[in-house]
Amino acid sequence: MKIKSFLLISVLIITGAMSGCQALQGNPYELHGDKNFYTGYEPVNPDGTVNAVIEISSGDNDKWEVRKDGVMRWDQEDGKPRIVKYLGYPTNYGMVPKTVWGDGDPLDILVIGKQLKRGQVIKAKLVGVLKMKGEGARDDKLIAVLPDTCFGGVNNMDEFDRDFPGASSIIETWFMNYKGPGKVETEGFDSAEEAGSMLKDAIKGFTFSSAMPKPAVGGDGDNMRVHRRFMLEAVKEAQKSLLEDGIPEGSVLIKEGRIIGRGHNKRSRKDSSYVNSEIDCLENAGILTGQGCGNCTLYTTLSPCDEAADTIIAHKIPIVVIGENETFKGPEGYLQVKGVRLIDLDMKECKDMMRGFMKKHAVAWDDD
Repeated sequence: MKIKSFLLISVLIITGAMSGCQALQGNPYELHGDKNFYTGYEPVNPDGTVNAVIEISSGDNDKWEVRKDGVMRWDQEDGKPRIVKYLGYPTNYGMVPKTVWGDGDPLDILVIGKQLKRGQVIKAKLVGVLKMKGEGARDDKLIAVLPDTCFGGVNNMDEFDRDFPGASSIIETWFMNYKGPGKVETEGFDSAEEAGSMLKDAIKGFTFSSAMPKPAVGGDGDNMRVHRRFMLEAVKEAQKSLLEDGIPEGSVLIKEGRIIGRGHNKRSRKDSSYVNSEIDCLENAGILTGQGCGNCTLYTTLSPCDEAADTIIAHKIPIVVIGENETFKGPEGYLQVKGVRLIDLDMKECKDMMRGFMKKHAVAWDDD
C-alpha cells in the first residue's frame, strides 16, 4: 500500500512532460501576460469550463501569485524570493480571474492533470472544492481537472476518489502541512455544486471590489443630448409611479433611435404585487415573451436591482444608461462582468426625485 501511495503522489506531482519556466523579461521576479492576469479574462467560459491562471506548476516550490494589478510576482519573504519548504505542490496551482474570496484575494484553484507552465491560462472542469481556513480567513481551493488528460472523465469528488484512490488524501494532507503545523485548518472536500456556488459568490464579490471599473459618467456633444432626451422620458415614467404612491423609477427601451417600450415601478402600498420598471418596460415592449434585445439600449432612472440585472443579462441588452446611482446602487459590477456597458448620467432630476420619495416614505423605502 505504501508503494502504491508513493507511486500515486509521484504521478500527481510529475504527470505530463516536464518543461522549463517561461522566460521572464526585465524583472526576474515578475511575469506580465498578454493580458491583465486578474481582469483580462472571464472567470467562466460559455462551455461551462473555468479559466485558471497558473501561478505554480505541479512539483514546483516557488511561490508566485497574481496581484490586484494583474501582474504575477514571486512572493518575497524576509527580503528573499519565497520558496515553500515542503514537498513540491501536488497539483498545478492558480487563481480564477475576476473573483474575490474570503481572504480578499482571488479564488484559488487546483488543476489536476499534466504539468502546466507558470502564466498559462487554461480551461478546466470543476469537480469539487477543498474547504480551508488560513489565519482566520476563508482560503478554500477549487478542485478542477484538465479535460484532455486521464482525469478528464471525472465529474465530481466521488468519482475522483473511486478512480484515483488516495489522491484526495494526498492533496488535503499537503495543504494541511505546507505552512507548518497548525497554520492551516482543512474541513474536507465538498461537491462540484458547492464549488460552482462558491465561484458565483466570488464573481459577485469581484463586482463590488475596487478592481471593478466604475460606469462611464455622462457623455458629450450629441450623445449627451440624446441620452438626456431619452432619460427625461424615463423620468416621466417614474412620475407615474409617484402618482401611484410607488417608488419613482422609470425605464424606456430604445431601438434604432425610437422608443419601443415604456415602464415604471409598480410597488404600491395599495397593492402587494411588485414589478420593477425595467421588467415592466420589457413586458410592455413584448420582449419578455419574444426575442432578445441585442441592438437595444435601456434607459432607467435608477441603478438596476438584482432582479432587474438578471433580466437585463438574460435578454442580452448591451447598453444600460442610468439616471443616477447615489440614492441606490445595484449590482453594476456584475452587469459589467457579463459584458453590459453602463453609462451613468448623474442627473440631478433623478436624484431629487428619489431623495424626495425617500424622505416622505422612509418606512416603505426601508422595507424594499
